[in-house]
Amino acid sequence: MAQHVKVVSYDSEWPEIYEREKNLILQILGEEAAAIYHIGSTSVPGLCAKPIIDIMPVVRDISKVDRMQSQFEAIGYEYMGEFGIPGRRYLRKGGDERTHQIHIFEEKNKKDVLRHLAVRDYLRLHSEARKAYGTLKQDVAAQHPEDIEGYCHGKDAFVKDLETKASAWYERTKGAAYLFDGWQETMIWSCLQEHMGSVETDGSLPPASARISVGDFSFFAGMPDENLIQGANTPILGPRTENWEPVIEKVLGAEAIKAQRYAIKKEPEAFDCEILEKYAASLPAAYELRPIDQELYEQIMTKPWAKDLCSQFRDGDDYVRRGLGFAAVLRGDVVAGASSYTIYDDGIEIEIDTNKEFRNRGFASACGSRLILECLSRGLYPSWDAHDLRSVSLAEKLGYHRDQPYNVYFLKSSCDDLIDA
Repeated sequence: MAQHVKVVSYDSEWPEIYEREKNLILQILGEEAAAIYHIGSTSVPGLCAKPIIDIMPVVRDISKVDRMQSQFEAIGYEYMGEFGIPGRRYLRKGGDERTHQIHIFEEKNKKDVLRHLAVRDYLRLHSEARKAYGTLKQDVAAQHPEDIEGYCHGKDAFVKDLETKASAWYERTKGAAYLFDGWQETMIWSCLQEHMGSVETDGSLPPASARISVGDFSFFAGMPDENLIQGANTPILGPRTENWEPVIEKVLGAEAIKAQRYAIKKEPEAFDCEILEKYAASLPAAYELRPIDQELYEQIMTKPWAKDLCSQFRDGDDYVRRGLGFAAVLRGDVVAGASSYTIYDDGIEIEIDTNKEFRNRGFASACGSRLILECLSRGLYPSWDAHDLRSVSLAEKLGYHRDQPYNVYFLKSSCDDLIDA
């Protein structure tokens, strides 16, 4: 019987289906299981796929898996052995209309394990590659609705190129992406998409612990690691999970001051452009609202209160090429601005600064509104993360909605001004 080729839109229930099946598989593998991963297209949010859940258990001794064949068969799997890939154990459920596939590898088989993880993580983080792959799959499935071999052949060249790019990227980013998966922080995306910043790990692949540093921020994920904390050279430390907090406090002692920042929801449809246009046009007649060009960049970088508007770019040429921002200018002098603190594939992280003498006079609203409107016109998302409740209030005025507070640590010796800002 021919296998139907059906490519459907991403289903948010796929991760839940994976979790249920994972638990059954781990009960069978027991102590032999070193790790288990959701792989394949159903593991990539936003990617259309054949509705088949691909699961990759990693085991300590592949030969012992063969003794578990009857247990896998008892939960509905066909045990197919290596099935064309040396060192693998392949199992499938559902016959020609399969619903699940298991690909078991031994933990020392780094090549195959990391290949699957690299492609998954690359597609999760690179929207253009994800869109291109999804479009190709839909087109090829329409051409070969009853021919799985034709479908696979039609994707083959793209997939090989994707694997090459993903593997090189995975090596450069040290396999850290999966530890940060789901963290809605665009500065992390900026680093993992290789625009700005750096990544360090505990040295293993895939890593157990990682630190991403971008601008003033270091973000920590995975298992708490004292060496990664000690190596951080930024004034703000952001742990993904609470188990990092006592380790940060142990390593840094009184130097680490716990505080809160505020996550802001990412809602592309939330903005009222008419209201933003009014704010952007609200400056007094003596002031200009100008795009930040080379001349304004150079001026901004001489002003301590304004430097963060452009500080993450190498120089003026780099800012003009990759950055985006607007400044309120009075007789040639910058008094406020809104700019891209960092950039990522699909947007920017907003930074807004105003000279103290000009605060509470609408300059932040005007600059921020113009920047948001420009982002929307370019198909970019203007992400906002608030350092205090004043920033939350301004964000809400411009159309954003508060998500939730989260804990960070300030390094007292290097950023008393950030705590008091």
